[in-house]
Amino acid sequence: MPRQPDDFDKKDRRVEDALIADDKRIKAEEAAKRALLNAKKKPKPSDDRNIVRSEQPRWVEDEAEANFLHDNPIEDGAVRPYIAWRYALKQLGRSDIRAEPVPDNERAYPLLNVERHGHDMWMHQAQPNVTPQLPSTVTPGHLNFMYSKMVRTLQSDLLIVRQKSVAWCVELLRVPENRARCIAAGILPILANMLKETDLCIRQHLALCFKYASASITTWNDLIELGCIKGLLKMLRTDDAVLRCNALDALNDCALNCEVRRVLVNDCITLASIVRGLEKDKDRGNVCHAMDLCSRCMGSLNYYQKAIDQVLEADGVPIVVKLANTTDEATMVSAGRFICLVGFSEKGRKQAVALGAVAVFVSYLNHPQARVMAYGTAALLSLTLEIRGKKDFIMANGVPLMTHMLHLSDGELTLVAMNLIINVTEDPAARAKLQQGIKLCRNMFLETFNGTMKRGACQTIQQLQFKSRPFENILDIPAQFVPIAFDMRGCC
Repeated sequence: MPRQPDDFDKKDRRVEDALIADDKRIKAEEAAKRALLNAKKKPKPSDDRNIVRSEQPRWVEDEAEANFLHDNPIEDGAVRPYIAWRYALKQLGRSDIRAEPVPDNERAYPLLNVERHGHDMWMHQAQPNVTPQLPSTVTPGHLNFMYSKMVRTLQSDLLIVRQKSVAWCVELLRVPENRARCIAAGILPILANMLKETDLCIRQHLALCFKYASASITTWNDLIELGCIKGLLKMLRTDDAVLRCNALDALNDCALNCEVRRVLVNDCITLASIVRGLEKDKDRGNVCHAMDLCSRCMGSLNYYQKAIDQVLEADGVPIVVKLANTTDEATMVSAGRFICLVGFSEKGRKQAVALGAVAVFVSYLNHPQARVMAYGTAALLSLTLEIRGKKDFIMANGVPLMTHMLHLSDGELTLVAMNLIINVTEDPAARAKLQQGIKLCRNMFLETFNGTMKRGACQTIQQLQFKSRPFENILDIPAQFVPIAFDMRGCC
């Protein structure tokens, strides 16, 4: 027989019913308060940046604001240009683009800087505002980007449309997949025809377009045939630092092609003007790009001698040696590469040594950055081919640094250091100070599995173990060999 409820059970049930009723009352009061607060708030507009324009609701604060923005004859003259200008920007913006946060997606592009402004932009600038252009659209074509449409907008009659289109071309040409589609759509001839544009913004973006287009090997010959390289050379003569920097950067990337280097070297004016501009230019980026461009031309197998002669005629060595005495790492790397390649020529090597370049690059050997050490060592490899360069290296206290460089864990840097030791220890004084390097090279030979490192260690040991006596102490050689012995003494 089931248990019958007693008085205690009835009391607990009454308490539970009272608690449930109290909870319902509290929830009803809170719902009433929320409804009252929501009634007082004005609805905010939805975020329409990623919605197709035809689906965007037209929204204003109230009727008074609508009349103020459109019907007030007193204030309308100051506000209407702002409204029209912002409408034009919105038409050219990304309001038609559906954001898809997927890597390498052709519709996932960032907002341009010119579009990053608030709703009160007109309050923070002087009147009158910018004269608005007619409403025009650069859209991805119904959510499926049309590269042929980009080609059409580049030929628009409206300046702002051409500016925006070239800016988007820069963004598109950065990505390999989009670059191939743009080139297939015929964008290069259109960009080449825009070289006659006088607008500074378009010219700055054009240089970047050619820079990223040169990343595709198939476009190298097209850039030359369409006159893009000559257009970039004309941009170097401008006074605008940004345009000159972009043009130098683009030429530096295009110079990977031997045909572009041939155009630059056979011009006979370009390299000389670039070298002369090194002394006047105060922008570090321009200086580095200019030195790297000259280094590319001097490193060309077919035209290196002609390029070095043009650089030497323009007094490039004194300018670069002066620039090398700096603390900027990018400038140090570019200067080291430049002097290393100029040192292939005997005239350039002697000129750099006479200007004290050895002491400047010896300080690179103690730099914490491996790139600076590597290019400083490369420059010293060229400079120490001269006998005076070896003497200057010893006087600059560079011999003790050689022992420390043999302890490095970087194999390539150690190999370059061993080549420098072979150069420097042709001098007997340096060879006497580096005898402890024999043990280090022997250990390196036993520990490494790299054949090039083993061969370099053997050559270094052979050079350090070489014995020679001064010419004055050699008494047992025939008289007819005295001039030969004198000539060989500098090579020992």
